Amino acid sequence: MHAEINPLLKKPMADPRDLKNFRPISLLPFPAKVIEKIVNRQLTHYLKENNILDPSQSGFRSKHSTKTALIAATDDIRALLDNGETTALILLDLSAAFNTICHRTLRTCLHNAGIWDKAVEWTISFLFGRTQSVRLPPFRSEASKIICSIPQGSSLSPTLFNVYMAPLTHIAQLHNLNIIS
Repeated sequence: MHAEINPLLKKPMADPRDLKNFRPISLLPFPAKVIEKIVNRQLTHYLKENNILDPSQSGFRSKHSTKTALIAATDDIRALLDNGETTALILLDLSAAFNTICHRTLRTCLHNAGIWDKAVEWTISFLFGRTQSVRLPPFRSEASKIICSIPQGSSLSPTLFNVYMAPLTHIAQLHNLNIIS
């Protein structure tokens, strides 16, 4: 499948000469978007019904927001300080996270979440063999192969990202750490 990347400025007043100010949005074929929505709805339902995602995972989830994550972090820090405990806050910049998703690791995460083998293979085949080109009228780059990542602009990508990040929460819990994402 080929995606045409349309770079959009993140903020209207951002400097268009700095590439960091652009968000790469994948323009995907209409039939692919319909299938993605159906698969995403089923995957989201499965994750919710089986409590696969940690409740503190706020990113890309309905009824969750940056505000809920900040409130949870603030409450946790205050509670620890009130109890006289030492606390540390570590912040990670995941702004380019979709671009670094390893398909092999995602496959493992989907399997570990109990996703049916055929659904996992469909998901990986959906991501595998993609090409992309960047379009900034009147220019268009040559197509290049995508070897990792999930497409921004896809309705399925945020859910896949959450599945990909779920093991981090479980590892943190084993070490008595609290992650709010």
